[in-house]
Amino acid sequence: MRSEWKRPEFKEVLQDGVRRIVLELSYDGTEFSGYQAQDNNNGVEDYLEVALLSLLGKETKVFASGRTDSGVHAISQTCHFDTTSNISVERFPLAINAHLSNPYVKVMSAREADGSFHSRFSALAREYHYYMKFNKNHTVFDNNRVLSIPFAITKENVAILNGMAQLIKGERDFNFLSLKEDYGKSTKRDIYISEFYIRGDYLVYRIVGNAFLYHQVRSTVGTILETFRKSENREEAVETFRKITENKSRTNKVFTAPPYALYFYRTIYDEEEWKILSSDIENGCGKT
Repeated sequence: MRSEWKRPEFKEVLQDGVRRIVLELSYDGTEFSGYQAQDNNNGVEDYLEVALLSLLGKETKVFASGRTDSGVHAISQTCHFDTTSNISVERFPLAINAHLSNPYVKVMSAREADGSFHSRFSALAREYHYYMKFNKNHTVFDNNRVLSIPFAITKENVAILNGMAQLIKGERDFNFLSLKEDYGKSTKRDIYISEFYIRGDYLVYRIVGNAFLYHQVRSTVGTILETFRKSENREEAVETFRKITENKSRTNKVFTAPPYALYFYRTIYDEEEWKILSSDIENGCGKT
């Protein structure tokens, strides 16, 4: 791991009788104003903490591996909370789900961890998937789930898309893809995997990185798709996207894809898996 990405070792000593419970959630983002607690109390976090209040009889803070925007879904969002409850860890999913007032979020599993684990600070990588379909195959059941695209999903087209997707792998400043300036904080990120692939009728974009800026993933997908649509051939598409990646700030050539086709797929905590994912970066691939 490069020195600039080293994090201080996270080690919290839990008080006697305190347990750390780690949850895996899934949720339909169209029903929420994002993961984070909101003024209108419509964040996934709001519903989860209200359910825990009802279950445990006291206010309980939940910490998540990351935040998703309004409309973005989660296949597996990791979060944790501390409690003195003696409820068995196996019973927590059923017990919490019974107290959730919104059926569009569900606790899928629970496990217990010690104070060395933190959903956010222990995370080594995060993975998102973005789902698309050729508009002729897009059905009403794909509404608010899958993006309709105006070109056929062929191996040749996917090869062109991947020619652009590969350009953002590695360590670089991704300020040009962020929707808002984040002054005072680093806008450098590591992208370990950036690829398009075909799965049945679906075109899937997969991206794995150490972390992401605000709207970075959606802007990556949107800009690649728009660049492809306007280009006449592979060479033009790749060169146009390359020039966009060389900008130091966002331009009118960057497009943000809609949120409803984006899925927070998982958080990676396993160090051995992270080493494999980041091996190309360690060897100098993609540095700018």
